[in-house]
This record gives sequence, structure tokens and C-alpha cells, in this order.
Amino acid sequence: GDVRATVAENPSTPAEILEKLAKDEKKWVRSIVARNPSTPAEILEKLANDKEENVRMAVAENPNTPADVLKGLAKDEDWGVRMAVAGNPNTSVETLEEFVKDWVTHEALAENPNTPESILEQLERELKIRVVKNDLAPAEILVKLAKDEIGEVRKVVAGNSKTPVETLEELAEDGVWEVRYAVAGNPSTPAESLKKLSKSEDVDVRRAVAGNPNTPVDVLEVLSTSKIANIRYAIAGNPKTPGNVLEELAKDKKLRVSEAARENLALRKIRKE
Repeated sequence: GDVRATVAENPSTPAEILEKLAKDEKKWVRSIVARNPSTPAEILEKLANDKEENVRMAVAENPNTPADVLKGLAKDEDWGVRMAVAGNPNTSVETLEEFVKDWVTHEALAENPNTPESILEQLERELKIRVVKNDLAPAEILVKLAKDEIGEVRKVVAGNSKTPVETLEELAEDGVWEVRYAVAGNPSTPAESLKKLSKSEDVDVRRAVAGNPNTPVDVLEVLSTSKIANIRYAIAGNPKTPGNVLEELAKDKKLRVSEAARENLALRKIRKE
């Protein structure tokens, strides 16, 4: 057994012997061949389809594995294999790009000397977004990331119900409309900010305010007369919309608006009973 291992790992072993050992019944022998820097590309290509993940991982770690073979292994079901591809300096930038959405590989990707700056920036963004999406993210981190230069990060902070009120008030004035939209839909947003956002020139922001259960009644009344059906529809479904407003919306000429208002009224009736 040991003799085969010694031969399999020796960079001077002739290709035809490595080819024979690549078919060995023992997976550890095939793994050693897959790791050998002198193993020819066509043998590595065959071993990339081995049924044992340890063998495929050894191919993925080999710095001489061709980029197209690594591209195939990037979709491997085994996360260890994908991590090895993400860390391989021979992996093409195009393949590295695909790993941005595969968080298991992020550490290897960050350590790969060939990962371009654009991908490293995406990794930073993904990490921040994952942190602020976490319900257990501490308030001080949310406050800090609310000032992040990446709009997408601020947007996620703006939608987190644990974000402190003062921070939501600041984000309600953000220059990026998607951030204001997230604030408008956050049930923790204070009434005063929702009142301001209800006058936004952006329809989607006003619609989010219309559906927010924290929106003051007087604001809901004003929005209920909007010319835009989507806004009236959001008011019709809001649990805080006053009964008299719902009764008006139940006669709305847009069917989905009137249906939503009637449904809301019926639900309240059931709850009372």
C-alpha cells in the first residue's frame, strides 16, 4: 500500500504509471494521484468525475488543474470541493464570480491571491447584508451600517424592525429611494417619519406608507383618496385603516381594491364576534 502512495505522490512518476494508479480501487491512492502536481490534465479531468468527494477535492486543490475542469467542479454538491475551487489560483475570474452567492466558499475566495478587487468588494457587501439581515444583529452594528456607503446595506438596515427609531428617522431622508421605501414599510418607523414619507413624490414609497400598520389614521385617510389604485389597495388591506374609510373603499371602481376592503371589514367583524 505504502509503495503505491510513494509512487503516486512522486512528481517524477511517469504519466502512464499515474494513469494506472488513477484507476486504483483505493480512494486514497486516487486522491494522492489527484494531488500530484505532475498529473497530466486529462487524468485530472477523469478524476474530477470520481464518485468520492475526497478525490474530487484533491483535483480541485491541484494548482495544475485546468480552469475548465475547475469550472465544472465549482458546481459540485460537496461544499468542501467548492471551497477548494474557490481557493485555487488557477480558477478563472468568471468561475470565481459565481461563488459570491455561495457563502460557504467566501473565506477561500477572500484568501485566493487571484480574486479581483471587484469580487472582494462584492464579498464585503454580501457579508454586511447578511449581518444586518440577522434578527440578532446588535443595535450598535445596525446604527454603524446605516451610514455605510453601499445603498443596498442601508436599505436592509432600513427594513430591519430592530433598527433604532433615531436611525430610521435619519434613513427616511436617505438620497436613495429604495432606502426610503424600506423605511416606509418598516412597522418600527415612527409616525412622524411616515407622515413625511406619505408626501414623497415616489409612488412606491407612498404605497409602502399606505400598508404600514404604524401609519397615523389621518395619513391613511388622505392616502385613501389617491388616484393610484395600488395605494388605495394597500390602504384597503391595512389593519389600522378606519372602518368608515374601508366602507368607502368597498365601493371602489377597482375590483381588487373593493374586494380587499370588504375582506378587511369581514375579518374585523369576525374578530369582534
